[in-house]
Amino acid sequence: TVLDLIPTTTYEFQVQSVCANGYSVWSNLLSFITPAIPIPCSNSYEPNNKRSSNSPLIAVNTTIGTMIAAGNDKDYFRVTTTSEQPKLKVTMSNLPADFDVRLLNSNGSQIGISEISGTQTEEIVFNGTAGATYFIFVYPASSSQFSSSTCYHLTTAASASNYRINQSYPVTGKGGLLDDDRLIITEDLKVTYDAELNDPVQINLLSIQGQRINGFSVVATSEGKNTTFLPEMRLSSGIYFLEVITPESRKVEKFIIR
Repeated sequence: TVLDLIPTTTYEFQVQSVCANGYSVWSNLLSFITPAIPIPCSNSYEPNNKRSSNSPLIAVNTTIGTMIAAGNDKDYFRVTTTSEQPKLKVTMSNLPADFDVRLLNSNGSQIGISEISGTQTEEIVFNGTAGATYFIFVYPASSSQFSSSTCYHLTTAASASNYRINQSYPVTGKGGLLDDDRLIITEDLKVTYDAELNDPVQINLLSIQGQRINGFSVVATSEGKNTTFLPEMRLSSGIYFLEVITPESRKVEKFIIR
């Protein structure tokens, strides 16, 4: 028996026979991958439908399994980063239904959001500069989206280095999208993106740390390429990200104000 193996890790081994009259030659090199540790699934964090100082505290660099067990269910969690590792990444996966997630600061103000349609993995990055306490808010996209038998997985990770904002999110195959579905930003802040006719579109301006500076809600007026001019904003020189979220995809593009 081999003990203390690390989950989801590849190991290599060889076999040799030990006989009364000697040893055999070693076998060819073989390998195996250790299985992942199952994530416990329960609804033991309830009641946590309201943001408060008593919201369940979950440790960074861990994954928990819990439920949105009814259409009116909501989950609030607290997470705390340190000054040594102030960068935070929140990932929600293994979704049994269409759940979304927001990141709030200690005052309850939204500083990050991920609302991808369907059961795709949701992710929020907030590259803070100091240790802080945050709230993670998980909620169903509609009252019909819930599961009382299957847990979603919520992972929090902290780091001393900036997390990269995920810029690649696949579409859901709804159809009608153009092959070239890049997010294009011009100097006059004209934004060109791909969407379905009458899609709700959320456009968010993010700081280099991933913090939401401003947000705009529009409706796609055509099938395929759409163009939106952002309202005049007094932006300091620097690097920014623009996030465009439609029911089919989420795109993030970096741009520079000189």
